[in-house]
Amino acid sequence: MWSIREATPEDAAGLLAHTKNILETSPFMLTTPEEFQVTADKQKEWMIEQQQAGNLILVVEDNGVIVGTLNVRREKKFRHRHIASFGINLQEAYCNQGIGTLLIQKMLEWAKNNGIEKIMLNVMATNERAIYVYKKLGFKEEGRFKNQLKLEDGTYVDDIAMSLFL
Repeated sequence: MWSIREATPEDAAGLLAHTKNILETSPFMLTTPEEFQVTADKQKEWMIEQQQAGNLILVVEDNGVIVGTLNVRREKKFRHRHIASFGINLQEAYCNQGIGTLLIQKMLEWAKNNGIEKIMLNVMATNERAIYVYKKLGFKEEGRFKNQLKLEDGTYVDDIAMSLFL
């Protein structure tokens, strides 16, 4: 049975393994597997930096294995201090079970409790399943970057900016 919890730096190796798996299997990631050159030590260092910056990393764990994650980052600039942006991913076997919705709901609760007023994200226009979830939770499209992403096969995909005011 899976569960959702806040990540700790001790999760670095598991989070790294999950990220490598997602990069190999998901067509919706910006980073390619070849570009991702992170070690377990670098992953742990990054996680500590996120904690110190007051950001949040949630993980979905199934029998001790990380199978999903959500990372929300506060904006640093003074005029953006009310904004946070997030990224989310789940291994395919865990999709369509409401887990992504639960992750986002937990993040929204955290954001409200931490003075965040606006949550932002970017999503590939071809990621219809994610867009459905975001809209279901109240996110609205703010803009679309035409042909922003060029895939390995030479095709282009729009990058959609979405947000939710809390």
